[in-house]
Parts: sequence; C-alpha cells; structure tokens
Amino acid sequence: MATSEPSAHVLLIEDDPALGAVTTEVLKHLGHEVVWAVSANDGFACLAQNHCFDAVFLDLGLGASDGVSLVKSLREQGCAIPPVLIFSAQPIDALLRAARTIGAATILHKPCTINELATALQRALLSADAAGK
Repeated sequence: MATSEPSAHVLLIEDDPALGAVTTEVLKHLGHEVVWAVSANDGFACLAQNHCFDAVFLDLGLGASDGVSLVKSLREQGCAIPPVLIFSAQPIDALLRAARTIGAATILHKPCTINELATALQRALLSADAAGK
C-alpha cells in the first residue's frame, strides 16, 4: 500500500545488489523517489555535489569503505548532508555507536519490515523538520 504523505527524495547507499534492489522498490512503492548508490564512492559523488535529497539510507559496511568514514569525509569537505538513517545488519551496539559518531537521525536494523522502513524514514524527515532544514 502506497503512502498518501508527500514524496521524499531518498538516497540509498547499499552495496548488496539484492537488498538494494528490494529496498529501492519498497521505497518507490511507498511513494518516494529513490537514487541508489551501489558503493561508498557513488554515495560520496551523490552527496558531494548539489543535491536535493531529503534523507539518506546508509549501510555501514560498504566493501573497502564504511558509512561512518563516508559521512566524516563529506563533512570535512563542508558538504551538507540530509538526515542519515543507518541501515545495517551489524549488531545493534555497532549501529548505536555509529549513529552517535555521525549524528544519525535513526537506525534501522536489517532485515526489517516495510512498516519499520517507512517509520524510520518518517522519523528522519521529522528530525529534519524539527531542525529547520
């Protein structure tokens, strides 16, 4: 069932082909626009240029790189980063630690349900609204 809420423009940074494809389709089904970056380098390129993303779903394990390093590098270069949702199968304590390190809006542990995905995105979008972004 698609949502009646306004569409968000979401960046998904996920290197697992199957999970990336499914997550992209679910987000689209929920009524959102999705750009899928398949690597840390692709994610960096998407966020380093002027962008109009409302939120970022960020996997922590991205092959030779990781999500925390990606966000730190972008911030060091002065890039504006929308609310980040850490989206990972790593242990919960690792997700919480990463969230504190980069100031993520929320975490989402893989695997998750469609409702959990939608709720996490809504939470991130509300955090951006509360921050005046």
